[in-house]
Amino acid sequence: MKKKYLLKYSLEFLIIVLGITVSFWINQAASSSEFQKQKLKIINNLQIEIDQIYNYCLERKNVCKKDIDVIKLFIGSNHFDSNLNQLKDFNISKSRIEFVLTSNRSFDPPSSRYRSIINSGDIKYLDSDNIKEYLSRVYDTYFSYVRTNLEYEKQLKQTLTPYLLQTYPEIILERENNTISVIDYYKMLFEITSNDKTIEANLILLNSYLQNKINYLELYIMMVEELEMEIQSILN
Repeated sequence: MKKKYLLKYSLEFLIIVLGITVSFWINQAASSSEFQKQKLKIINNLQIEIDQIYNYCLERKNVCKKDIDVIKLFIGSNHFDSNLNQLKDFNISKSRIEFVLTSNRSFDPPSSRYRSIINSGDIKYLDSDNIKEYLSRVYDTYFSYVRTNLEYEKQLKQTLTPYLLQTYPEIILERENNTISVIDYYKMLFEITSNDKTIEANLILLNSYLQNKINYLELYIMMVEELEMEIQSILN
């Protein structure tokens, strides 16, 4: 009789333990499945934003190259004729020339998806240390490199622009004069910059900043490409 009850209770205990184990396994499987779903959702959102960042950076890089082309037209007074021919090839407006000399360009690649992931705490679903490291480089470290260089450029123009407006207001006035062609506008500016060492020095320095911006943008793009490869390795 005792053996009968012992066997009965042993079976009941085994069934209970087995039931708890199965229930725990099912919950773990469900949690793991939900974790993977959230992870893939976040990865796909980041993929969209990384593609946007990549295209944005390429566009900024091309704009910067064109700005450098404009600046170089005013550096080196012994190359006026060749510079004039280049100006014709560039097909740019007076406003574009004036903007490069006096105004600042922004650098604001898309980041709302990443910031949302950080603020919501969903970053916990990214269990790859590599992807977290690349995200930090793209959205923080290398982003700050580009922005710091832009700040130098901004500070330079904050000094140069008031000087130009005070000393050579025709730079703005003739830009709005429809009777003045781009060629004539350039000739006037070339004459000003060639005979004013302050402006010439500022433009040489500005050219250096723009060259550095290109370098930092290329590093930034490289980080974006590496992040893209890391994302693809997870999706695949």
